[in-house]
Amino acid sequence: MSLTSGILKAVQVRSLHPLALLISSWVNLLLHTCEVLLCVYFLFFSTQKITKGTVFFIIVALLVDTIGTVAVCCSTVVALDSLTSNEAKLSTHWSTLSTVFTTYLASVLEQSFFLRRYWSISHNRIITSILAILIFSNAASAIAIATFFQVNPVSIGTLELKENTPLASAAIMAATDISLAMVTIWKLKSVKTSRNATRALLHKVCFYIGAYGCVTAVSTSLLLAFWLTDLNGYTFVFRILGRIYSLTALVNFLLVYEWRAEAAKKLGAFHSPYSHTRSGTCHTS
Repeated sequence: MSLTSGILKAVQVRSLHPLALLISSWVNLLLHTCEVLLCVYFLFFSTQKITKGTVFFIIVALLVDTIGTVAVCCSTVVALDSLTSNEAKLSTHWSTLSTVFTTYLASVLEQSFFLRRYWSISHNRIITSILAILIFSNAASAIAIATFFQVNPVSIGTLELKENTPLASAAIMAATDISLAMVTIWKLKSVKTSRNATRALLHKVCFYIGAYGCVTAVSTSLLLAFWLTDLNGYTFVFRILGRIYSLTALVNFLLVYEWRAEAAKKLGAFHSPYSHTRSGTCHTS
């Protein structure tokens, strides 16, 4: 048996089931609906003052996820039209590349949001630079390779990349999510303050950041595990991963503005649980 035929056989064994695509499209629509409702509430019904940067981030995230959801639904239609999911056909369809692009773009937006928060409280150039390289290089590489699949759908190099790229990319995404949550929590834990209200807010922030890190890290860890064991599970998680990233950031936005309002009431001059912590001490005067 030649190397090419052996790889082709391995790919055929790891075939997709149409039901996995159908369920993932339903979950996508559900998560996207939740995202739209959160965006509408945050932009039009929130009583807190929202910065232009936050509004821009929310609009971009919603646009990216709308395109991603449309792409997921279109790829599902392609699979169901052929009655059995044809992986080769799906891999060269425009909706597949769009799904990959929007998923990684959503991950970049969410991870950049939390990285910016870490930078604002630590100003640690080394750790921030390392995490930034992981975030942007992983997304750029994955999108470039997915584009290469479109141009060269069947070749030895393409099939080998198709087997190895998702594994490496999922591992990097999981490591980045876990590392980002850990370094942020560690920095917040090192903040010293004599005010009980400030300390309570910082503990709350640490808890929520840990929860966000767990949500994204568990999702990407499942992505990694499913790629090794079950392609249908991998496909399901990957096709909803962009919505998970965006919802994580949107929920965080809502809570951050609630924390600021709470801090303003309790501490007056204390505007944000992340402000004035560069030296490791939280100044609340």
